[in-house]
Amino acid sequence: MSYSCDVVRALEAAILIGSYLLAFQDPPPSAPGQGAKPEFPSRDELKIVVIHDDQASCSDYPKTFRCPNVKHWVLSVNEVKCANQARVEAFIKSEAERRRTTDPKLPRFTDLQVKILAESGAPYSEAGSLLTKCAKMGIYKLELGEKKTEGHDGTIKAALGVGVGYIGDRPELVVLIGKQESQDKVRWVEAAGLKEAVDDAAKDLGPRDKLSVVLNPIPSTPWTEVIQLLAACKNMGFERTEFAADFKVSDVPKK
Repeated sequence: MSYSCDVVRALEAAILIGSYLLAFQDPPPSAPGQGAKPEFPSRDELKIVVIHDDQASCSDYPKTFRCPNVKHWVLSVNEVKCANQARVEAFIKSEAERRRTTDPKLPRFTDLQVKILAESGAPYSEAGSLLTKCAKMGIYKLELGEKKTEGHDGTIKAALGVGVGYIGDRPELVVLIGKQESQDKVRWVEAAGLKEAVDDAAKDLGPRDKLSVVLNPIPSTPWTEVIQLLAACKNMGFERTEFAADFKVSDVPKK
């Protein structure tokens, strides 16, 4: 199953997700020989997958398919595995520059298409850093997806904080994922209470297909929960979903 719509903008601190895949089954990436310098194939679309390094000595991953050690997560670019994130970033940047848009209305953007996937149990921080880097490069043709692994039952276990933020006078619905400090109060709920909290917060904010939803996961949030929340937002009628860092949240009263 997949969803798709046009991406509207890409900013350094907030990326609007225009399309994402919910259940992408990815074949095992090929790995270069020990000590070999990976050569990434140049294509019109880059597929970048966050995967657990099968060479890492890890006691957590074989049991839960999760791992808190960010050094154990590596990237696969068009089926070529690489642990050197700086090399991957340099390649993405070069590909973005080669496909810089000729549209005079979008001078800072590139027509490069990028698909970012991560294993279900990968921490959000690993895919999130890629999102920010892509935004800084002007990449707006972006898809998000999940490389499903075992050990996940399709439920959202993180606490969710729902509130309303503002950019100038423009309201945005805000969803905090995982307990985190905030100077303002939010309505904290479990997954079962998300729809009610969202309905309360969004009822006076205008049409849902025009209202932005800002997701703010803590770094350790499992990627599968981020993907599930993207799907939940879509199912509730929201077309504009972003990831952002800085916002102020107002109180959301309970019924």
